[in-house]
Amino acid sequence: GGGLGGGGLGGGGLGGGGGAGVGGVGGAISVVCPPGSVRNAEACDPCAAGQYCAGGDDPVIPCGNGDDSWDADGDPATACAPRAACAPGSYVASDGSATADRSCAGCDAGTYSSSANSAACAPWTDCSPAQVELSPGTATADRVCGAQNWPPQFGSTAYDQSNGVAVDSKGNVAFAGAAAGSLPLQPHFGRNDAFVRVVAPTGVELWAQQFGTGEIDEANGVAVDANDNVLAVGASRYTLQGLPPDSAGAFVRKYSSTGSVLWTHQFYSESSAVGQAIAVDAAGNSYLAGQISGSLGSLPAFGGADVFLRKLDAAGQEVWSRQFGTAGTDRAFSLAVTPEGGIVVSGYVQGALAEPLAGYYDFFVRKYDSAGVEQWTRQFPGDGFDSAVVVDQGGNVYMAGAARAPYAGQSGVGTVDALLIKLDASGNDVWTRLYGSTAPDYAFSATIDPNGNFLVAGATDGSLAGQTTAGGRDVFVLKVNPQGDLVWSTQIGTASRDEGHGIATFGSGLLYVAGHTAGELPGGTQVGGWDALSLRLTP
Repeated sequence: GGGLGGGGLGGGGLGGGGGAGVGGVGGAISVVCPPGSVRNAEACDPCAAGQYCAGGDDPVIPCGNGDDSWDADGDPATACAPRAACAPGSYVASDGSATADRSCAGCDAGTYSSSANSAACAPWTDCSPAQVELSPGTATADRVCGAQNWPPQFGSTAYDQSNGVAVDSKGNVAFAGAAAGSLPLQPHFGRNDAFVRVVAPTGVELWAQQFGTGEIDEANGVAVDANDNVLAVGASRYTLQGLPPDSAGAFVRKYSSTGSVLWTHQFYSESSAVGQAIAVDAAGNSYLAGQISGSLGSLPAFGGADVFLRKLDAAGQEVWSRQFGTAGTDRAFSLAVTPEGGIVVSGYVQGALAEPLAGYYDFFVRKYDSAGVEQWTRQFPGDGFDSAVVVDQGGNVYMAGAARAPYAGQSGVGTVDALLIKLDASGNDVWTRLYGSTAPDYAFSATIDPNGNFLVAGATDGSLAGQTTAGGRDVFVLKVNPQGDLVWSTQIGTASRDEGHGIATFGSGLLYVAGHTAGELPGGTQVGGWDALSLRLTP
């Protein structure tokens, strides 16, 4: 019995030992969770969207949990991917989530961001009236403003004026005009010399050329071609240096961008010829216009003084010439190239050109194609004059001058106001405007900015709306939108006589005005009786 009992005990021991062994084996067995799942006790649960599960006993990793990532492919077995980075020049439109990537949007015009993942784009800094734009704003950088260190006037100790201004592709500014004395480091040839002066955007002179014959010489206009060559147009009483005798009269001189003379084209009539305006087309052809007394070559004369128009190729050789006018005194003051390569010329006539003369002088505009074939002519009645013509990218023609008020349904402000006219590409009226003060006002020059706005420079004897006269006669600049609405105006001057005779733009940020001043402008130093004007303005 005892033996059985022992055996039983022994059996029980064996049985107990066997039970413990099985239990031990059973307790060591684990479920192995595959990638994309996570252990939950003795089971494997799938990962949720936006999570990463490496499998085994690794924990769940939520995407975007402090590491700027997301579940790019929806596969929980794949590691979370970095979210997109919004580069400078853009901002974060949506920051994304564990299941969505970050989205970006570009900065709007006039705003910028300079770092990655910017929450918003900041507006460009506005330069104050006492500042000038040193560098333009971009999508990744703010506009940089600085103190106005641009010289607003220059000249000799005598009487000088700049009659035209143009800007090249680098922002260098070319002024052309006349000097009755020696400009800095320049020789003086006679009574009045012509000059061209090119200034860097910093205000430092790059080069200057003063030239003449010992008599009255002047540069009346300037243009810059696609290669940054500078062309000046004007008149000389005698033959310029290096040209055949008896070639005195109107001239065009072409300079390289560094100031070397490339060629000079000069011509005359039996009486006189004055080059008044110049324009350059995309192919480098130049057009000059002005006034001639007598015949231009074999062309017939019409009266006391006629309008001439001449086209030169890029090498300065004549392509074609035109002469037209009335029995009276006629003159061209301005011309502009059209988008299709034609030319528009404007000025005044003292007789019937397209219509009977209605005033002492009427003003006109005429359009030619690139071959010199007349397309249309308009003559505008009344006592007025047209000093400037420009053409926008749509071929619309803008004219600026002055007229006695009222004029063409416009009541005006004073007796003589600045006159602005817009025509379509076919010469039809679009609108007419008078702007000015209660005193006489005159528009002398114009240009079109990159946004199609009409910019006009001139002179006023009074105070424009919202402006205060500095005394005497002041320079003014107007900005008018394509609909003819005044956007803004400004008035600058001294207690003496100041006039704006040329205007040019660079990009959408800077304006340059040529002319003359008989005083000392803010930031300037008066050198002579009249100084050449070289204003720089921010719009």
